[in-house]
Amino acid sequence: MEINKFVLIRIKGGAVVKIPRNFTYAECKCGAKDIVWVKTLNDKDMPIRWSDKDKNWISHFSDCPLASQFRKKKKEI
Repeated sequence: MEINKFVLIRIKGGAVVKIPRNFTYAECKCGAKDIVWVKTLNDKDMPIRWSDKDKNWISHFSDCPLASQFRKKKKEI
């Protein structure tokens, strides 16, 4: 098991996520080539990207034109 595989960072909006120390950029199906896959504190995958405008990491769901296609449907009780 790797020690310190992740670093905790706070993204815009206040969420804390685990970003891999040796992250690589990925490409979204919308064409964005600058996303990074991170884990939430609940171990769920989340795409983020660096915003030069905000000088901070932001959730890619906030600006992806295809975000609604990737959201998981809530389970009915």
